[in-house]
Amino acid sequence: MLDQLKLKEIGKLKVETIIRLSRFVMTNNYFSYNGQFYHQ
Repeated sequence: MLDQLKLKEIGKLKVETIIRLSRFVMTNNYFSYNGQFYHQ
């Protein structure tokens, strides 16, 4: 989406930073259910 809009930055964040943070969140997503922890 950001490539289509030809954006290099959003506010003061570079697109590369947003992508790296998104990747971190997606690969380190944990949750608790009925006292058990799960990696999603």
